[in-house]
Formats: sequence, structure tokens, C-alpha cells
Amino acid sequence: MATKLKIKPNLKKIPEQKTVDSDTINSYAKKLFKAADALRKNIDAGEYKHTTLGLIFLKYISDAFEERRRELIKEKSKGADPDERTEYSSVKVFWVPEESRWSKIRDSAKNPKIGKIIDDAMIAIERENDSLKGVLPKDYANPKLDKMNLGKLVDLFSNINLGEQINQKMFWVEFMNIF
Repeated sequence: MATKLKIKPNLKKIPEQKTVDSDTINSYAKKLFKAADALRKNIDAGEYKHTTLGLIFLKYISDAFEERRRELIKEKSKGADPDERTEYSSVKVFWVPEESRWSKIRDSAKNPKIGKIIDDAMIAIERENDSLKGVLPKDYANPKLDKMNLGKLVDLFSNINLGEQINQKMFWVEFMNIF
């Protein structure tokens, strides 16, 4: 029997004066549920949650990193340096090495080695961020995990921007409701 999602829109204003409407929330929820279904077919229910959460975390930190990078590039004339790690850590944004950025993952979605590419991205992120050492999943190359569905999951998540504050709050609430 299918589980129905109970979605309660949060119409509170956030600092940029944007509001979250129920259509946007429902759109995220549908994408998330579709993503969960893509993996549920091939691996144990207990495993797909960790696989999906790890991939979402990778997308989230990459989007946050890219958003901060754009801000720093705009502020270069004021002395900001988009290649200085402390410019990111000072605002609690993880440093994402180039080989781990979502654009590389997205561009490799159809590659049969997408699992290894994601594992390598996780290893690089742990290497560059002490607080993440030994924490991130690195089992995307597992033969049990269908690489075509993993690539489809990457494609689905590529259409969701997690860098904006409005999207972060909404996405995590809905994501946790599904899992």
C-alpha cells in the first residue's frame, strides 16, 4: 500500500523576504519520492536510505559551496578570495574540491563508473574537511547498486537547488518526511 505524504506548507517569510508556497513544497516532495522509488527497486530498504542521504548531502554541500563561491566572486573588489578556504569555513560552508563538485557528478551520471566517481568524491571531501573524516558513505560502487538507477537519481537531484536558504529548509523537512 502506498504511503501518502502529509505536507504542511510553511508560509513564514525568511530573511530574503521569499515565501514558500504549497506548490513548491509539493514539487519537491514529488521529486524526492520519485528518487526514493528509483533506488528502492534494487537494494534493501535499510540501505537505500543511506545511499540517498549521502548523495543528497553531496548535492547540498556542493550547492552551498557554489553559492558562496558566487558571492565571493562578486566581492573580489572588496578583497574576497573565492579560492581561500577560510572564506567558506567562516560561514560554515564545507570546502568542496573540484573533483567532488556536483557539476562533475552530474556530468558523469550516464557513466557506468558513476558509483566509483561518487565514492572518490566522498573520499576527497573527507580528506579536505576534518569534521567529515570517516562519516560519508563510500559504497556507491557496490555491484548491488544499479548504476543506471544511480545515474537517474543524480539527474533527479540535479534539478533541485539546495544552495538557497529557502530550498534548504524546505528540502530537508520534506526529505526526512519521506524517509
